[in-house]
Amino acid sequence: MEKLSQPFLDHPQEVKEPYRLVVHEDDHEECRKVRSGPEARLMRLHKGRLEPAGSYCGNAISTAKYTWYNFLPVSIFRQFRRLGNQYFLLQCVVMVLGEYTRLYPSPLKSWSQIAVLSFVLGLSVLFEARDDLFRHKKDREVNKSPCQRVGFDYTINDEDERAWDPKNYIEKWGVATVEWSEIRVADLVVVFKDEQVAADLVVLATSDDNGLAYVETSNIDGETNLKIRSSVLQSNPNEMKAPDIDLNGDLNDTLTALADTEMTATVETPNPSLDKFTARLDIASLSSGRRSLGLSRENLLIRGSVVRNTSWMVGLCVYTGNDSKIMQNATETPSKLSNIDKILNQTLYIIVFAQTVLVTGMDLASLVWKHTHLSTKHDGGYQGNEDYVSAWYLLPDGSSERTYVFPSWLANWLAFFILFNNFVPINLYVILDFVNMLQAIMINNDLKMYHEDTDTPATCRSTNLCQELGQVQHIFSDKTGTLTQNKMVFRMCAIGEELYGTMPESPSTDRSRKVEMGAGRLSETRIGGASFRKILLMNQEKKEVPRVIEDFFVCLSVAHTVVRDDEGALQAESPDEAALVAGGKEGG
Repeated sequence: MEKLSQPFLDHPQEVKEPYRLVVHEDDHEECRKVRSGPEARLMRLHKGRLEPAGSYCGNAISTAKYTWYNFLPVSIFRQFRRLGNQYFLLQCVVMVLGEYTRLYPSPLKSWSQIAVLSFVLGLSVLFEARDDLFRHKKDREVNKSPCQRVGFDYTINDEDERAWDPKNYIEKWGVATVEWSEIRVADLVVVFKDEQVAADLVVLATSDDNGLAYVETSNIDGETNLKIRSSVLQSNPNEMKAPDIDLNGDLNDTLTALADTEMTATVETPNPSLDKFTARLDIASLSSGRRSLGLSRENLLIRGSVVRNTSWMVGLCVYTGNDSKIMQNATETPSKLSNIDKILNQTLYIIVFAQTVLVTGMDLASLVWKHTHLSTKHDGGYQGNEDYVSAWYLLPDGSSERTYVFPSWLANWLAFFILFNNFVPINLYVILDFVNMLQAIMINNDLKMYHEDTDTPATCRSTNLCQELGQVQHIFSDKTGTLTQNKMVFRMCAIGEELYGTMPESPSTDRSRKVEMGAGRLSETRIGGASFRKILLMNQEKKEVPRVIEDFFVCLSVAHTVVRDDEGALQAESPDEAALVAGGKEGG
């Protein structure tokens, strides 16, 4: 493999093995200029030929808490964060030791407590499994989502090398549909309109004449406005090796041009920054030899974003799976303890303390009674009242206190502790889990939380946290779009010293037909029963509209980046920009 500093086309005869975008680790000084960590990524494209793409992670992701091999031990262990389960486990241990040893008596059989505790833990683990299976299902849906990858021939030999024809190559192999999980670093991926981006891609070419691609990042940052990304190759058409092939043409011609263009890309190491991206693209062109073009965040499509208003886009995969920026920002799925569980833990401390006081009082009362009514002591036990010694509620097997290792006061204390095992209700968590399940079902079927436009119902991902919704008192938001439908409506404007338009008296008495940009459609805006254009003319006493008003609406109509899609809907970088354009149209 040649060093990065050597021109890619200087010694083409030395390249003996077929390869395309080659990804490897490089400690060369030039790599360090664009990297943020100890390693940079180097990729190279040469005649669409493939070489193994290095040891980087695949594109499959997992957001689940558990795997098949650690589910039982980890989930059961996490159930003991509940103080009640710790208490019941202690009860089981005390009962087993009392039943199968001669340390102290156990008035109750241990299997009864063990069976109940196992049922409680099993039910909680079952609900935990239900939630995690849902996460695994969503992960599989994402990993198996289809995407388009440029196909490559793994069998090209030396004879094919001499007879290389990029057009025949692309026609033969073309674009293949694969799953997201099959995407690897250095793949060429084609994304069509309204499709999600499968991995972090550098934009190489788009269907737009200017090399622009409009993307929606609502899945990432909640912003519904469109963002513009650009192709560095289409912005520099003279840098292509084959200038006679137009990148702005057909997709097949674009893939042919890319397959016949030799380039090297060096990108920084994976990092969580969504606002910064540093990379370099070295292109070997016929006109100027080798040139370097800088890449920035304007050339990067982040995994999960959706391509809009662009028929197709070809991108170079630079980060996959857990290395992608969206996953770099993600944290491990937490196993949270709800506020209800925390309150129960605090309450159980009080209950256990009260039980301890009661058991100690019963033990002291037992000692006082024996000292009062029994006067003969023999080998640690009392004689003279055999009925007490064989009391069924303390010694159900009819044995004597003298047969146990522990002294009488400690043996009786543990016996009373076992007798009061129901002081903490063991069905407490069973009832709580069933209530959580019913609440989750109600949330999932609540029509008031159903979004009809996208056919999206509310989804409860963690049944043990659904009651947390009732604890919300304040919402801190950085923008109003988080709390509203984020629809902007052109209501009024000030031109010169005149105000045009009126505001509705209240949201419930809206007397206007809105220009709704959420759906992207234009409708006639009426305020006070007359169209906005007519109000402009009425305010000017039906005279010719002054130049300042005309210039105002001309400015609204032309000074923007709004585009209209195939269905006539307006697509803008922000809802307010689309609303202003709609107002400009209404103004004539």
